[in-house]
Amino acid sequence: MSFNVSRELQKFIYGELSGDVTLMGMVTGIFDFVPQSQAYPFVHIGDTSLSKTTTKGSGEKTRLYDGTLQIDVWARPDPIGKAKVYDLLNEVRRVLDGNRDWTPTEFCLLIFDEELSTVIVEPDTVTYHGVMRFHIILGGRE
Repeated sequence: MSFNVSRELQKFIYGELSGDVTLMGMVTGIFDFVPQSQAYPFVHIGDTSLSKTTTKGSGEKTRLYDGTLQIDVWARPDPIGKAKVYDLLNEVRRVLDGNRDWTPTEFCLLIFDEELSTVIVEPDTVTYHGVMRFHIILGGRE
C-alpha cells in the first residue's frame, strides 16, 4: 500500500488537537465526522485540498504538495456572544499554526500556517461557526 498523504495528514492533525490537554478541556471532542446529536462546543477537521507538483534538480525528483486544510469550531453562546468560539479558534491556532512536528518518512512539513479565520452566526442565530484555513506545503523525494 502506498503512502496516503491526505490520510496521514489527517491523522497528524487529529493527534495534535486531541493530544492537547487545554483544548480538550474546552470541547466535547475532535471529529472528522460529527455525530448528529453531538454536544457543543466541538472541533471538526474539515476538507483538505492538495495539489502535487514534481520538480527535477541535481538528478533527483522532488514532490511538493501545496494545499489547504479547513478546521471548523462550533459553539453556542456561553453565556452570550462569540467569546467561546474566539477562545476555541485561539487554542486551535496555538496548537497548529506554524507547527512543523509532522515527520513522516516520505515527506517533511515545510509550511503549516494560518491563512484565514472568521466567525459566522448560523441561521438558527444561536450557533457560532468558527472557520480556520491553513496553508500547507509538504516536500519529499520521488
